Amino acid sequence: MRILSILSFFKGLFCYIIFQLSHLIPKKKKLWIFGDGMGHSFSGNPKYLFLYLNRNVPEIKAVWITHSEEIYNLLKNSGYPVLKSSSSKAKFKVVKAKIILYGHSRIAINKCLSSGININLMHGCPFKKSGIDNIVKGTKFHSIIFSKGIKRFFYKIIYFSSFKKEDYFCSTSTNLEELLAKERYVNKNRILTTGFPRTDVLLKKIKDEELFTDLESSKTIKMSKENGKKMIFYIPTFRDLEEKNISSVFDLSLLDKTLEEINALMICKLHVLSKSLTEISENQYKNIHVYDSNKDIYPLLRFADLLITDYSSIYFDYLFVDKPIIFYPYDFSYYLSKERGFYFDYRETIPGEFITEFEDFIQYLEQLFIEKAGEDDYSSKRDSVRNMYFTNVDSNSSKRAYEIILDRVLSKK
Repeated sequence: MRILSILSFFKGLFCYIIFQLSHLIPKKKKLWIFGDGMGHSFSGNPKYLFLYLNRNVPEIKAVWITHSEEIYNLLKNSGYPVLKSSSSKAKFKVVKAKIILYGHSRIAINKCLSSGININLMHGCPFKKSGIDNIVKGTKFHSIIFSKGIKRFFYKIIYFSSFKKEDYFCSTSTNLEELLAKERYVNKNRILTTGFPRTDVLLKKIKDEELFTDLESSKTIKMSKENGKKMIFYIPTFRDLEEKNISSVFDLSLLDKTLEEINALMICKLHVLSKSLTEISENQYKNIHVYDSNKDIYPLLRFADLLITDYSSIYFDYLFVDKPIIFYPYDFSYYLSKERGFYFDYRETIPGEFITEFEDFIQYLEQLFIEKAGEDDYSSKRDSVRNMYFTNVDSNSSKRAYEIILDRVLSKK
């Protein structure tokens, strides 16, 4: 174990030195490098800004870097600039790029060479605690960030990418700039209120939007919608300490029967690490469909008649389509005490029905689609929350992000 720690230290030290030396390489202002997730995804805000630049701003050389063979082939065959992260050409491009953009971490691209201006396009609005405000006790990350003495010195070398702050973070609203600055432990002038490029696809069709989506599910959703079925999307949050499987939250057989009665199809997109994935997949239900957890679901969200979630900030983006939302936080008390907690009062913030029991959930589902014809009583609340969380509610966030980066980042002396 000690040998592994020593090896990790020297590997981290080598990477740290390379990172510092790479700052000496002159950067190209018109070379922008993109990546997402941990390097195995093509989704989120990086995806839609990347598509926008390649479609509308040819003077910017926007290149996608990926660890994934699937994504490499997908983008290459579609005519987009893409490189495998392991290639020499990718490493050369990364070290020469002035702008580095991602939605989670520079690990998606190359943590040792990404010495340009790092911009975190973010993967959610500040709702549940995140960043420095969310370091769960008992996790490895907690022991790393809050380490002291010689241990902290070793960790800062081995995990220097966790300690190195991004240069800029994107926000959806001027109302949230202070909160985001505190969450990310940076000065407020490092927050760029651009909006989220991924929300553009909720209001308009985008060329090649279905790249890296679950095409089989997409076909099922569109055909079912054409045949008059209601579309219900269930997208719960990722839980650091997942305790319950989906069968302890839903009576899946009864749910399937209820969906049949209201003529609806439920699309379940669970986190890729969720223990419940196999539980649904191994049991065939006529009206419950599992969406590939690795794939981008945003181009399909505009087909949804109802979103069911708990603590996921995806609900903020869904406000763009102004459709009903059910909040089903079945582990509400536990989540408050053991998991992340929230920046705002949960019950006061959510613009939809709050339900914690399955029987109440089924009853409300029937009421919503049978008695109320799919309309709820939360339209004004949705409008209020949308106005707080989004300075701009339009389909121009990608354009705005590009222009603000030019003005606030590249024009800065």
